[in-house]
Amino acid sequence: TKLQTKVDDTSAATTSDPTAETNPEMTEVKKERFDSISDVIRTVIRDKGIRGLYTGCKGQVVKGFFSFGLMYMIKDRVVAWMLTLFLTLHKMRRR
Repeated sequence: TKLQTKVDDTSAATTSDPTAETNPEMTEVKKERFDSISDVIRTVIRDKGIRGLYTGCKGQVVKGFFSFGLMYMIKDRVVAWMLTLFLTLHKMRRR
C-alpha cells in the first residue's frame, strides 16, 4: 500500500472544524502518494523542516509517561499481592 498525506491542491475541501477559521492550512484536504517512508521524511523536512518530524512527539511522551507509570504501579501491587499469597499458602502447608 502507498502512504498518503495532505499535500495535493486538486482535491480541496472545506472543513467544519472551528480551528480551520484560525488556521488556513486546515481548510484544504490535500493528498499525495508516497512510495516509501523516505519520501515522506524528505517531504516533511522540505515543507516543515527538521522540527516537523517531531510534531506530536510531546503528546506521545506524556501519554507514555502516564501509561507506563500506571502499568508499573499496578504491576508492583500485583507482585506484592502474589508474594503475600504465596507466603501465606506456604506457611499454611507447613503446619
